[in-house]
Amino acid sequence: MGVSNRDHGFNRVAVLLVMPALVAPAPVRADEPKAGRAVLEVRGHLVPGSQVTVSPKVAGQVVEVTIEEGQRVKAGDLLARLDAAEYEAVLRLARARLKVAEAELAKARAGASKADLGVAEARVEVAQAGVTLAQLRLDGTAVRAPVDGVVLAVRAGVGTRIDPRAAQMPAAVCDLADPQAMEVEVWVPERDLAKVAKGQACVVRVDALPDATHRGRVARVHPVADRARGAVAVRVRLEKAAAGENLRPELTAVVQFLTRD
Repeated sequence: MGVSNRDHGFNRVAVLLVMPALVAPAPVRADEPKAGRAVLEVRGHLVPGSQVTVSPKVAGQVVEVTIEEGQRVKAGDLLARLDAAEYEAVLRLARARLKVAEAELAKARAGASKADLGVAEARVEVAQAGVTLAQLRLDGTAVRAPVDGVVLAVRAGVGTRIDPRAAQMPAAVCDLADPQAMEVEVWVPERDLAKVAKGQACVVRVDALPDATHRGRVARVHPVADRARGAVAVRVRLEKAAAGENLRPELTAVVQFLTRD
């Protein structure tokens, strides 16, 4: 039985309709969300995941600053020095008092009563503690980095008087942050909060670096909402391998929250 031209045309249309389903999908980059997996997209800003404000252990006037903003430092590096003259004098006084106490102890051992000997020994211990304390305070005039990091801000210059215990005076030398521990702070609207959970996978794109994408996970969901914003603060931590020198605090970023598998 023959086949009409109309039937041939129908068959060709059917083949054309089926063929697209057989075409292999375009490859998806490993660091991008798969189609249909993004459930929410929110804009935010990069913030340091670990930031330290460095203050001296003692009060004093800054006589030297050895750092500048953007400089990398290691734990123990010298950041600044305070005027040590007063603390050096206090240490000399403490050492002199120790010598006096030791001399009194030697005299007591030569013939004093047991009670007087005990008092003399206690005075030596007090004087020794005074020397230790004076040395610690003198060492505190050298302000050192407590952790590895990058200097975000220098808060004191030469001539500034710093007192870590005073409310009305500068208390810090600088701010340090770990550039390999970057996070994105976003505000998720209340209506979308159910789409976000701690540990959820995310993809982050930074406006300043449009060709790069970064993996991340929800690190924290703030327990209290902001009434004025009608939103909840969420922190997304970037994978350490993804963070680098090009990621700077306060850069604008877009976070895609992926479906929770």
